[in-house]
Amino acid sequence: MKSPKYLSAIILIGMMNWGFSQSAFDAVRIVQDEIGFGARALGMGGAYTAVANDYSAIYWNPAGLADISNSEFFGELSHLNFKNEATFANVLTSDSDNYTRLRSLGLAIPLPTRQGSFVLALGYNRVRDYDQNLLFSGYNSKTNDLAFEIDDSLRYFDRNVQQTEQIIDEGGLKQWSFAAAIALSPNFTAGLSANIYRGQDEYLFSFIQEDVDNLYNVFPADFDSYQLNQKLIICCSKIFK
Repeated sequence: MKSPKYLSAIILIGMMNWGFSQSAFDAVRIVQDEIGFGARALGMGGAYTAVANDYSAIYWNPAGLADISNSEFFGELSHLNFKNEATFANVLTSDSDNYTRLRSLGLAIPLPTRQGSFVLALGYNRVRDYDQNLLFSGYNSKTNDLAFEIDDSLRYFDRNVQQTEQIIDEGGLKQWSFAAAIALSPNFTAGLSANIYRGQDEYLFSFIQEDVDNLYNVFPADFDSYQLNQKLIICCSKIFK
């Protein structure tokens, strides 16, 4: 008969090896690197789990909702402004963008209790942004491997052209949440949340090269421009509890 010491070790090892297989959703990692919400929480770099005591606890630590003594309405806007610069063919190109969005809107309501507290909360939260952009443009005198083959020996429209490329990535991850928290004593609180995640990431790619010097003007290589557009939309919807 094994001693309790060895039995505990076997159970611990078994728990360490137990887990779920990876799903397609896990592989995409669309909920990775969330930034959360709440000015105070973000100002603390996300180190808010232990001190969460307002509506934003619905995201950081639902048990913190139990510290709310009065009904609380929470609303928050976010403004993102960024600028990128890229150098191509010795030409510096700048691109900027800005977004103002609803970051969070929610309500926390403490219910009457004989002792301790019991608080319900629900709301909408935007917990991640996918926004980024890139733009460059310049005259390229070197081959760009985008040539059109007219026959086996001739390649045209692969150099001495004006090239412009732009990438725009927009979207975010949104969270609809419902939570409940209870305080049974000054030293014991517990909370539980149910979250529905919905998100979309829209990726746009545009590339164009133009014969600005009219060098390609003889048939069959009389090209004016070449343009490529690509669009990718990634959506997700999942429930976490």
